[in-house]
Amino acid sequence: MGMTPGAVALKRFHQNSHHALAVAVWDELSGHGIRVFETDGAVGSARTGVALSLQHEGVMLMWQMGESQERDIYDKTLRAERSRSVAALMTGAVASDLSRRFVVGLA
Repeated sequence: MGMTPGAVALKRFHQNSHHALAVAVWDELSGHGIRVFETDGAVGSARTGVALSLQHEGVMLMWQMGESQERDIYDKTLRAERSRSVAALMTGAVASDLSRRFVVGLA
């Protein structure tokens, strides 16, 4: 059986105690069509999607938007309001899915 996309992307972190969780989160998000990329915490503007940072303390996720989206989201226009609404909806959906997938089974 081949390696999953998350296992391939996070291979260099195989000795981190949160590696298996990070791989599962990566695969869960990418399975829903969400672009995920690994970052060391210094998120750049070249990529958009979910930045996953695997640290000793755990797994951190951040939305990364393009420069124009990041700048425009704070405007007082209808387009900016829609962008904020989509970001809030996506954050809620991702949080709900991940908590259902990873927290419910731990109780």
